[in-house]
Amino acid sequence: MPDTDDQLNGVTLRPLDRADFVLLTEWINMPHVARWWDGAATIESVSSKYEPRLKSDSATKVYVIQASGRAEGDQSTYQWDIKLKID
Repeated sequence: MPDTDDQLNGVTLRPLDRADFVLLTEWINMPHVARWWDGAATIESVSSKYEPRLKSDSATKVYVIQASGRAEGDQSTYQWDIKLKID
């Protein structure tokens, strides 16, 4: 696994924060993204959806993808709690 930014061609992930909600709203409203969402995003709808994901105990973590320091997209990870019952 690369251990420096140079080895990743300047691509990094950083945790989402409230200041990113405006940017997320813009991204969600882009035509090629909006078709996957129910209606236009507002700062209020984005805040409502993503604010809980900022909490340290959230099972969903959201990151901003940065290329050479510029925000380019987002990535979410999800914690799954799967219990298998084997008979």
